[in-house]
Formats: sequence, structure tokens, C-alpha cells
Amino acid sequence: MSILSSTSATVYFDNCLVGAVVKGDHPTHMPALSALLRHHELGGISAVASTEVLGEIRALPEQYQVPHLEVWNQLRRLPASRISWIDETSTSTSAVMDPDYVTLCSILPDEMDRRHMFHAVKNRVQYFATVDQHSILSRTGQIEAAFPIKCGTPTEVATWLGIAGSTSSG
Repeated sequence: MSILSSTSATVYFDNCLVGAVVKGDHPTHMPALSALLRHHELGGISAVASTEVLGEIRALPEQYQVPHLEVWNQLRRLPASRISWIDETSTSTSAVMDPDYVTLCSILPDEMDRRHMFHAVKNRVQYFATVDQHSILSRTGQIEAAFPIKCGTPTEVATWLGIAGSTSSG
């Protein structure tokens, strides 16, 4: 069952977007990310992420956790936005046996990437925004062939949704 409204487009914010904001290592996608968040605040899209992000932040060396936690907390407290957080923080035995998870195992080599994508697929998210070129974006064709989801950078997702502020190239 989906936790999201069926009346607006749904966008999953991958964990690597928190790191991108903290490190400033994907500046061409920041205007689009801001536009997506702004559009979410205005009710134009539904944004979703997983609390798996917190687990990944806690796995970082302690000296790097604080700035990541600050961004994560900002996303959780967006005024009037209420990003839907998927609370599952691990992949249970039943989830690992789920046919969708099994399919993801054949596509995504990284377990955390599989978990994020599994949460998105199971919650019927339409768009998966990420800057993870190595694992997710390099396998977009396989993911999109197996599931009804579109994967792209924040710039691509914002462009697909016709959201202003997404005009920078990726």
C-alpha cells in the first residue's frame, strides 16, 4: 500500500542528495533540488525519503556526521511541507524474499541502494531523484524496465515535472 497521495507526482529523495548539499559537490543540480523542495512546500509534488538516510549518516566517521545531520533535520522540518518519511530502517527477512527486492538484487550491487529503491518501488513513487551516477543512474534502463519508476538527477526530475529552476544542465 502506498503512503503517498495519488493526486500529485511523487519524488523519492535519495540519501546521496544530503551529502551533495553538505559537500557542495553537485552545484549544477542545487537549483533543481531547491525547486523540487519549493514545489513540494507548495503542494505541487509529494516528496518522500527513507529514514535509512539517518542510518547512513550515523555510519559516517563522527567528525562528518554533524553537517549531514543538520541537512537531514532541515529536510525533516520543512515548514508546511511534511515530507513523508518511510520508517523502515532495515530490510527484513520477508522483504529480502519479496520478488521486487530479488529483482533489485540482480540490478543494484549495493545493499543500501537496493533498500532505497525498494522503499520507493513499494510505495509507488514515480520519480527517484539522485546524483548517484555509479550505482543507480548507470543502471536506469534496467530499473525502469523492471519497475514503473523514472530515475534521474534532480535536474532531470524537475525538468520532467516542468518545475521552474531546473534549467541548468547536468
